[in-house]
Amino acid sequence: MYTTYLGVPSPACLPLVGRAIPSAPVRQLDPYGFELDSACMRFAVFDICHDALRDFMFDVAQEVGIRVQWEPRFIFQTLIPPAVLMAPGGRPGVIPDLAFAARMPSISTGRRDVRGASQTERVLLWDVKTLHSGATYLCPRARDEQTGAVAERAHRVWPAYLAHAHTLDLRYHAPSSPIEARLRSYTPTRALVFGQYAEASQDVHTLLEYLARHRATAQWRRYGARSVEEAYGFFIAALRRRVGVFAAREMARHRLRRIPFVGVPRAAVVAYTGRPQQVVQDRAQIAAHDFYAFQIHAAVGRAVGG
Repeated sequence: MYTTYLGVPSPACLPLVGRAIPSAPVRQLDPYGFELDSACMRFAVFDICHDALRDFMFDVAQEVGIRVQWEPRFIFQTLIPPAVLMAPGGRPGVIPDLAFAARMPSISTGRRDVRGASQTERVLLWDVKTLHSGATYLCPRARDEQTGAVAERAHRVWPAYLAHAHTLDLRYHAPSSPIEARLRSYTPTRALVFGQYAEASQDVHTLLEYLARHRATAQWRRYGARSVEEAYGFFIAALRRRVGVFAAREMARHRLRRIPFVGVPRAAVVAYTGRPQQVVQDRAQIAAHDFYAFQIHAAVGRAVGG
């Protein structure tokens, strides 16, 4: 992470520069590790870094006494079939990472927009995103603004949620759109975006301010502070340090997890990470519903015999 900040070659990548990264398409490792960070691979995936940051934000919110819902599928349980909501291997695109109450200003969608005052506290939906190099860091907003890349990624979150809701409505409720209406009732989904330089989107900074204020108001006397403001200054500084260090560490770990695969032939990777062989089930094995049916018949037999 230090080399990333300083703009110098990564000591972890230098010995392997020029070797192939077994991604699709295959890339060549650069001295800075940017190609390695953003390569789409079937192993050491982006989800590991994302899930670590999501769980960390979950813990940070709970520490101040806020009740947090993790992947709140229940929001759409009357609108999306249970088999789709609970399907293994992923969740529908309208299901956020977290849901909890907070006071946040309205989302600004334009460049250099000034945010207004915080709105009334209410349950909001939160989506955690990670940004690893790639085209977003080359967009005009990233070129012109200090944290333009994460801001650009954050502004794509709400349109993506609406698109997912529209697709599900067409599949299950056409021509009406109750899923989109349910999603909009929570106001636009908030984007907690963390970039490869450990920079964060505006919602992350605003949320940390809210959490620090919430804790200072409730606990300033317990910590021996002379006022709420004094406690707030301590809590916001501590939160920013914790979140910044954690994000930087996870971004570094993301790169280090991928280095051992540099130079490995893609054919070997595909063969190793292919679909697992289908397990042939034992025909003699008793399923749960079969045992339940046996219990029913046994109970009926006892009743008739009695």
